Amino acid sequence: MASQQYTEDLIRVDLRIFSAYTDNQQGILWMGTDGAGVVKFTKRDALVTNLMLNRMSSSVSGQVRGIMTDRYGTLWVGTKGDGLIRIPDYQKEIDLKTLSVYSPKGKWALTDYVRGPNFYPVFMLKKKAQGDDFWIGMSDSLLYYYSYQSDKLIRVGGSIRYPAEIHGLYEENDSVLWVVTLGSGLIKVVLDKSHEIPEIKRFRRFRCFAEQKELVEYSSLWVQGDSILWLGSRGQGLVRFDIRKYEYQVYSLRTMLGKAVDDVLCLCEYDNNHFFVGTTAGLVSVEINGRNIVPSYIGREQGLVNEMVHGIVKDDAGILWMGTNKGMIKYDPVSGGSYTYYYSKGIEIGEFSDDSYYRSPYNGDLF
Repeated sequence: MASQQYTEDLIRVDLRIFSAYTDNQQGILWMGTDGAGVVKFTKRDALVTNLMLNRMSSSVSGQVRGIMTDRYGTLWVGTKGDGLIRIPDYQKEIDLKTLSVYSPKGKWALTDYVRGPNFYPVFMLKKKAQGDDFWIGMSDSLLYYYSYQSDKLIRVGGSIRYPAEIHGLYEENDSVLWVVTLGSGLIKVVLDKSHEIPEIKRFRRFRCFAEQKELVEYSSLWVQGDSILWLGSRGQGLVRFDIRKYEYQVYSLRTMLGKAVDDVLCLCEYDNNHFFVGTTAGLVSVEINGRNIVPSYIGREQGLVNEMVHGIVKDDAGILWMGTNKGMIKYDPVSGGSYTYYYSKGIEIGEFSDDSYYRSPYNGDLF
Protein backbone atom coordinates (compact mmCIF):
# COMPACT_ATOMS: atom_id res chain seq x y z
CA MET A 1 0.00 0.00 0.00
CA ALA A 2 1.34 3.41 -0.94
CA SER A 3 0.08 4.83 2.35
CA GLN A 4 2.45 2.47 4.16
CA GLN A 5 5.46 3.35 1.96
CA TYR A 6 5.22 -0.06 0.25
CA THR A 7 6.39 -1.97 3.31
CA GLU A 8 6.39 -5.73 2.78
CA ASP A 9 3.76 -7.95 4.34
CA LEU A 10 4.83 -11.49 5.31
CA ILE A 11 1.79 -13.69 4.66
CA ARG A 12 3.00 -17.29 4.90
CA VAL A 13 6.39 -18.73 5.87
CA ASP A 14 5.52 -22.42 5.52
CA LEU A 15 5.33 -22.63 1.71
CA ARG A 16 8.04 -23.85 -0.69
CA ILE A 17 6.92 -22.22 -3.95
CA PHE A 18 8.06 -23.68 -7.29
CA SER A 19 5.77 -21.98 -9.77
CA ALA A 20 3.32 -19.09 -9.91
CA TYR A 21 0.61 -17.85 -12.25
CA THR A 22 -1.13 -14.48 -12.03
CA ASP A 23 -4.77 -14.12 -13.11
CA ASN A 24 -4.95 -10.35 -13.60
CA GLN A 25 -8.62 -10.45 -14.58
CA GLN A 26 -9.71 -11.71 -11.16
CA GLY A 27 -6.76 -10.51 -9.10
CA ILE A 28 -5.69 -14.04 -8.13
CA LEU A 29 -2.18 -15.40 -7.62
CA TRP A 30 -1.92 -19.21 -8.07
CA MET A 31 1.15 -20.92 -6.63
CA GLY A 32 2.43 -24.46 -7.07
CA THR A 33 4.05 -25.66 -3.85
CA ASP A 34 6.10 -28.53 -2.52
CA GLY A 35 3.76 -30.55 -0.33
CA ALA A 36 0.87 -28.05 0.05
CA GLY A 37 -0.70 -28.48 -3.38
CA VAL A 38 -1.90 -25.45 -5.32
CA VAL A 39 -2.40 -22.33 -3.18
CA LYS A 40 -4.72 -19.50 -4.21
CA PHE A 41 -4.06 -15.97 -2.95
CA THR A 42 -6.52 -13.11 -3.46
CA LYS A 43 -6.51 -9.48 -2.35
CA ARG A 44 -7.77 -8.95 1.15
CA ASP A 45 -11.39 -7.85 1.38
CA ALA A 46 -11.55 -4.46 3.08
CA LEU A 47 -14.23 -4.13 5.73
CA VAL A 48 -13.55 -0.51 6.63
CA THR A 49 -12.23 2.83 5.49
CA ASN A 50 -9.69 4.41 7.83
CA LEU A 51 -9.37 8.18 8.24
CA MET A 52 -6.06 8.63 10.05
CA LEU A 53 -5.83 12.13 11.50
CA ASN A 54 -2.04 12.07 11.85
CA ARG A 55 -1.80 11.52 8.08
CA MET A 56 -4.02 14.54 7.48
CA SER A 57 -1.92 16.78 9.74
CA SER A 58 1.17 16.18 11.84
CA SER A 59 -0.17 18.82 14.26
CA VAL A 60 -3.15 16.69 15.31
CA SER A 61 -2.24 14.26 18.09
CA GLY A 62 -5.44 13.98 20.14
CA GLN A 63 -7.48 10.77 20.29
CA VAL A 64 -10.80 10.64 18.44
CA ARG A 65 -13.66 10.95 20.95
CA GLY A 66 -16.98 12.51 19.82
CA ILE A 67 -18.24 11.59 16.33
CA MET A 68 -21.19 12.92 14.30
CA THR A 69 -22.35 13.27 10.69
CA ASP A 70 -24.84 15.80 9.31
CA ARG A 71 -27.32 15.81 6.45
CA TYR A 72 -24.78 17.56 4.21
CA GLY A 73 -22.42 14.56 4.25
CA THR A 74 -19.98 16.20 6.68
CA LEU A 75 -18.11 14.18 9.28
CA TRP A 76 -17.45 15.99 12.56
CA VAL A 77 -14.71 14.59 14.78
CA GLY A 78 -14.18 15.63 18.40
CA THR A 79 -10.64 15.06 19.62
CA LYS A 80 -9.03 14.87 23.03
CA GLY A 81 -7.05 18.08 22.84
CA ASP A 82 -7.31 19.39 19.27
CA GLY A 83 -10.90 20.58 19.40
CA LEU A 84 -13.38 19.84 16.62
CA ILE A 85 -12.41 18.76 13.10
CA ARG A 86 -14.71 19.20 10.11
CA ILE A 87 -14.36 16.78 7.15
CA PRO A 88 -16.72 17.69 4.26
CA ASP A 89 -17.96 14.92 1.92
CA TYR A 90 -16.24 12.26 4.01
CA GLN A 91 -17.39 9.44 1.69
CA LYS A 92 -15.45 10.93 -1.21
CA GLU A 93 -11.71 11.30 -1.57
CA ILE A 94 -10.50 13.61 1.19
CA ASP A 95 -9.27 17.03 0.04
CA LEU A 96 -7.00 18.31 2.82
CA LYS A 97 -7.59 21.91 1.74
CA THR A 98 -11.27 21.68 2.77
CA LEU A 99 -10.64 20.42 6.33
CA SER A 100 -11.07 22.79 9.28
CA VAL A 101 -10.35 22.83 13.01
CA TYR A 102 -12.62 24.61 15.52
CA SER A 103 -12.09 25.55 19.14
CA PRO A 104 -13.54 28.24 21.45
CA LYS A 105 -10.70 30.45 20.18
CA GLY A 106 -11.75 30.31 16.52
CA LYS A 107 -11.44 28.39 13.27
CA TRP A 108 -8.36 27.34 11.25
CA ALA A 109 -7.68 25.43 8.07
CA LEU A 110 -6.27 22.06 9.10
CA THR A 111 -3.20 22.66 6.92
CA ASP A 112 -2.41 25.81 8.97
CA TYR A 113 -3.33 24.41 12.39
CA VAL A 114 -0.83 24.29 15.26
CA ARG A 115 -2.07 23.26 18.71
CA GLY A 116 0.33 25.33 20.79
CA PRO A 117 -0.23 25.45 24.57
CA ASN A 118 -4.03 25.22 24.38
CA PHE A 119 -5.86 21.95 25.11
CA TYR A 120 -9.46 21.59 23.92
CA PRO A 121 -10.95 18.11 24.48
CA VAL A 122 -14.29 17.36 22.81
CA PHE A 123 -16.00 14.27 24.26
CA MET A 124 -19.51 14.51 22.88
CA LEU A 125 -21.33 15.78 19.77
CA LYS A 126 -25.13 15.76 19.89
CA LYS A 127 -27.43 17.20 17.22
CA LYS A 128 -30.04 19.59 18.59
CA ALA A 129 -33.65 18.43 18.43
CA GLN A 130 -34.50 21.42 16.21
CA GLY A 131 -32.38 22.61 13.29
CA ASP A 132 -28.90 21.54 12.21
CA ASP A 133 -26.82 22.99 15.05
CA PHE A 134 -25.32 20.57 17.56
CA TRP A 135 -24.18 20.55 21.17
CA ILE A 136 -20.52 20.05 22.04
CA GLY A 137 -19.45 18.43 25.30
CA MET A 138 -16.10 19.72 26.58
CA SER A 139 -14.28 19.76 29.92
CA ASP A 140 -15.12 22.94 31.76
CA SER A 141 -18.19 24.46 33.39
CA LEU A 142 -19.37 26.00 30.11
CA LEU A 143 -21.78 24.85 27.40
CA TYR A 144 -20.97 25.14 23.70
CA TYR A 145 -22.75 24.46 20.45
CA TYR A 146 -21.80 24.72 16.78
CA SER A 147 -23.76 27.23 14.70
CA TYR A 148 -24.03 26.56 10.96
CA GLN A 149 -25.12 30.13 10.35
CA SER A 150 -22.05 31.59 12.09
CA ASP A 151 -19.74 28.65 11.22
CA LYS A 152 -18.18 28.68 14.67
CA LEU A 153 -18.45 27.37 18.21
CA ILE A 154 -20.87 29.44 20.29
CA ARG A 155 -20.57 29.63 24.04
CA VAL A 156 -23.88 29.60 25.91
CA GLY A 157 -24.07 32.54 28.32
CA GLY A 158 -23.43 31.87 31.99
CA SER A 159 -21.85 28.88 33.69
CA ILE A 160 -22.97 25.77 35.55
CA ARG A 161 -20.08 26.34 38.00
CA TYR A 162 -19.20 22.67 38.39
CA PRO A 163 -15.96 21.45 36.77
CA ALA A 164 -17.00 18.56 34.57
CA GLU A 165 -16.37 16.59 31.41
CA ILE A 166 -19.66 16.42 29.48
CA HIS A 167 -20.18 12.90 28.06
CA GLY A 168 -23.92 12.89 27.46
CA LEU A 169 -26.82 15.30 26.90
CA TYR A 170 -30.60 14.97 26.61
CA GLU A 171 -32.96 17.76 25.54
CA GLU A 172 -36.18 17.44 27.53
CA ASN A 173 -37.48 20.39 25.52
CA ASP A 174 -35.98 23.39 23.73
CA SER A 175 -34.99 25.07 27.00
CA VAL A 176 -34.27 22.19 29.42
CA LEU A 177 -31.11 20.09 29.14
CA TRP A 178 -29.95 17.11 31.18
CA VAL A 179 -26.17 17.00 31.18
CA VAL A 180 -24.25 13.83 32.08
CA THR A 181 -20.73 14.49 33.32
CA LEU A 182 -17.59 12.76 34.48
CA GLY A 183 -16.79 14.61 37.68
CA SER A 184 -20.01 16.34 38.73
CA GLY A 185 -22.69 13.73 38.05
CA LEU A 186 -26.08 14.64 36.55
CA ILE A 187 -27.00 18.30 36.05
CA LYS A 188 -30.29 19.84 34.91
CA VAL A 189 -29.82 23.10 32.99
CA VAL A 190 -32.63 25.55 32.20
CA LEU A 191 -31.90 27.97 29.36
CA ASP A 192 -33.17 31.48 28.73
CA LYS A 193 -33.76 31.58 24.96
CA SER A 194 -35.05 35.15 24.77
CA HIS A 195 -31.59 36.30 23.61
CA GLU A 196 -29.89 35.65 20.29
CA ILE A 197 -27.42 33.41 22.14
CA PRO A 198 -29.08 31.29 24.87
CA GLU A 199 -28.10 31.87 28.46
CA ILE A 200 -28.14 29.55 31.46
CA LYS A 201 -31.02 30.74 33.65
CA ARG A 202 -30.55 28.19 36.40
CA PHE A 203 -29.16 24.72 37.01
CA ARG A 204 -29.47 21.94 39.53
CA ARG A 205 -27.06 19.13 40.34
CA PHE A 206 -28.68 15.83 41.35
CA ARG A 207 -26.79 13.76 43.87
CA CYS A 208 -27.04 9.98 43.72
CA PHE A 209 -25.58 7.61 46.30
CA ALA A 210 -24.73 3.91 46.49
CA GLU A 211 -23.39 2.29 49.66
CA GLN A 212 -22.92 5.77 51.19
CA LYS A 213 -20.73 6.79 48.26
CA GLU A 214 -21.75 9.62 45.96
CA LEU A 215 -21.81 8.83 42.23
CA VAL A 216 -20.27 11.70 40.27
CA GLU A 217 -18.60 9.95 37.32
CA TYR A 218 -20.87 9.00 34.42
CA SER A 219 -19.40 7.94 31.10
CA SER A 220 -22.52 7.31 29.03
CA LEU A 221 -26.26 7.89 28.63
CA TRP A 222 -29.22 6.04 27.12
CA VAL A 223 -32.70 7.61 27.14
CA GLN A 224 -35.63 5.20 27.47
CA GLY A 225 -38.82 6.80 26.21
CA ASP A 226 -38.94 10.50 27.10
CA SER A 227 -38.48 10.43 30.85
CA ILE A 228 -36.08 7.68 31.95
CA LEU A 229 -32.33 8.25 31.84
CA TRP A 230 -30.00 5.27 32.13
CA LEU A 231 -26.53 6.38 33.21
CA GLY A 232 -23.36 4.33 33.01
CA SER A 233 -21.28 4.89 36.15
CA ARG A 234 -17.52 4.53 36.36
CA GLY A 235 -17.28 1.99 39.15
CA GLN A 236 -20.84 1.78 40.54
CA GLY A 237 -22.88 0.09 37.77
CA LEU A 238 -26.08 1.57 36.33
CA VAL A 239 -28.35 4.39 37.49
CA ARG A 240 -31.99 4.70 36.43
CA PHE A 241 -33.18 8.30 36.82
CA ASP A 242 -36.78 9.45 36.33
CA ILE A 243 -36.71 13.11 35.23
CA ARG A 244 -40.43 13.57 36.01
CA LYS A 245 -40.32 12.35 39.60
CA TYR A 246 -36.64 13.12 40.34
CA GLU A 247 -36.25 9.54 41.59
CA TYR A 248 -33.26 7.30 41.02
CA GLN A 249 -32.25 3.68 41.52
CA VAL A 250 -28.73 2.24 41.45
CA TYR A 251 -28.07 -1.26 40.08
CA SER A 252 -24.78 -2.97 40.92
CA LEU A 253 -24.09 -5.37 38.06
CA ARG A 254 -21.22 -6.79 40.09
CA THR A 255 -23.61 -7.80 42.88
CA MET A 256 -26.18 -9.24 40.47
CA LEU A 257 -23.75 -11.18 38.26
CA GLY A 258 -20.78 -11.88 40.50
CA LYS A 259 -18.49 -10.29 37.90
CA ALA A 260 -16.40 -7.10 38.10
CA VAL A 261 -18.64 -5.25 35.61
CA ASP A 262 -19.59 -2.08 37.50
CA ASP A 263 -17.06 0.09 35.63
CA VAL A 264 -19.28 1.10 32.68
CA LEU A 265 -17.78 2.66 29.54
CA CYS A 266 -20.70 2.70 27.07
CA LEU A 267 -24.41 1.93 26.56
CA CYS A 268 -26.21 0.80 23.40
CA GLU A 269 -29.97 0.51 22.86
CA TYR A 270 -31.14 -2.79 21.35
CA ASP A 271 -34.89 -2.21 21.58
CA ASN A 272 -37.31 -0.36 23.88
CA ASN A 273 -36.71 -2.65 26.85
CA HIS A 274 -33.29 -4.10 26.10
CA PHE A 275 -29.86 -2.52 26.02
CA PHE A 276 -26.21 -3.54 26.15
CA VAL A 277 -23.58 -2.31 28.58
CA GLY A 278 -19.90 -2.18 27.67
CA THR A 279 -17.62 -2.42 30.69
CA THR A 280 -13.92 -2.78 31.46
CA ALA A 281 -14.49 -6.51 32.10
CA GLY A 282 -16.98 -7.66 29.47
CA LEU A 283 -20.35 -7.08 27.86
CA VAL A 284 -23.65 -7.15 29.77
CA SER A 285 -27.08 -7.65 28.19
CA VAL A 286 -29.82 -5.92 30.21
CA GLU A 287 -33.53 -6.72 29.89
CA ILE A 288 -35.84 -4.15 31.53
CA ASN A 289 -38.95 -5.26 33.41
CA GLY A 290 -40.51 -2.15 34.93
CA ARG A 291 -38.12 -0.95 37.61
CA ASN A 292 -36.35 -4.31 37.66
CA ILE A 293 -33.58 -5.44 35.35
CA VAL A 294 -32.38 -8.88 34.26
CA PRO A 295 -28.68 -8.72 33.33
CA SER A 296 -26.66 -11.49 31.66
CA TYR A 297 -22.90 -11.57 31.21
CA ILE A 298 -20.99 -12.07 27.96
CA GLY A 299 -17.22 -12.49 28.31
CA ARG A 300 -14.37 -14.85 27.49
CA GLU A 301 -16.38 -17.92 28.49
CA GLN A 302 -18.99 -16.94 25.88
CA GLY A 303 -16.36 -16.35 23.17
CA LEU A 304 -15.67 -12.65 23.63
CA VAL A 305 -11.90 -12.49 23.15
CA ASN A 306 -11.40 -8.92 24.40
CA GLU A 307 -13.41 -7.83 27.42
CA MET A 308 -12.67 -4.09 27.70
CA VAL A 309 -15.51 -2.66 25.59
CA HIS A 310 -15.03 1.04 24.84
CA GLY A 311 -17.89 1.54 22.36
CA ILE A 312 -20.90 -0.29 20.86
CA VAL A 313 -23.05 0.41 17.79
CA LYS A 314 -25.87 -1.70 16.35
CA ASP A 315 -26.33 -2.12 12.60
CA ASP A 316 -29.55 -2.61 10.63
CA ALA A 317 -29.34 -6.40 11.00
CA GLY A 318 -29.16 -6.20 14.80
CA ILE A 319 -25.45 -7.05 14.90
CA LEU A 320 -23.34 -5.28 17.54
CA TRP A 321 -19.95 -3.83 16.57
CA MET A 322 -17.70 -3.19 19.54
CA GLY A 323 -14.47 -1.21 19.80
CA THR A 324 -12.20 -2.81 22.41
CA ASN A 325 -8.68 -2.32 23.69
CA LYS A 326 -7.55 -5.04 21.26
CA GLY A 327 -9.50 -4.90 18.03
CA MET A 328 -13.08 -4.61 16.83
CA ILE A 329 -15.60 -7.34 17.66
CA LYS A 330 -18.63 -8.31 15.61
CA TYR A 331 -21.23 -9.91 17.91
CA ASP A 332 -24.61 -11.47 17.08
CA PRO A 333 -26.90 -11.30 20.16
CA VAL A 334 -29.25 -13.91 18.64
CA SER A 335 -26.74 -16.68 17.91
CA GLY A 336 -24.13 -15.58 20.45
CA GLY A 337 -21.42 -15.82 17.82
CA SER A 338 -18.57 -13.30 17.68
CA TYR A 339 -15.58 -12.51 15.49
CA THR A 340 -12.64 -10.25 16.29
CA TYR A 341 -10.89 -8.05 13.72
CA TYR A 342 -7.43 -7.10 14.93
CA TYR A 343 -5.40 -5.33 12.24
CA SER A 344 -7.36 -7.35 9.67
CA LYS A 345 -9.91 -6.68 6.93
CA GLY A 346 -8.30 -3.28 6.36
CA ILE A 347 -8.54 -2.08 9.98
CA GLU A 348 -5.42 -0.06 10.79
CA ILE A 349 -6.32 0.65 14.43
CA GLY A 350 -5.86 -1.83 17.27
CA GLU A 351 -7.10 0.11 20.30
CA PHE A 352 -10.33 2.10 20.43
CA SER A 353 -11.30 5.05 22.64
CA ASP A 354 -14.14 5.84 25.03
CA ASP A 355 -16.95 7.99 23.54
CA SER A 356 -15.87 7.17 19.98
CA TYR A 357 -18.79 5.16 18.62
CA TYR A 358 -21.58 6.40 16.35
CA ARG A 359 -24.16 5.26 13.81
CA SER A 360 -25.16 7.74 11.12
CA PRO A 361 -28.95 8.21 10.99
CA TYR A 362 -28.66 9.31 7.34
CA ASN A 363 -27.06 6.26 5.72
CA GLY A 364 -26.36 3.74 8.49
CA ASP A 365 -22.57 4.13 8.39
CA LEU A 366 -20.89 2.91 11.57
CA PHE A 367 -17.98 4.75 13.17
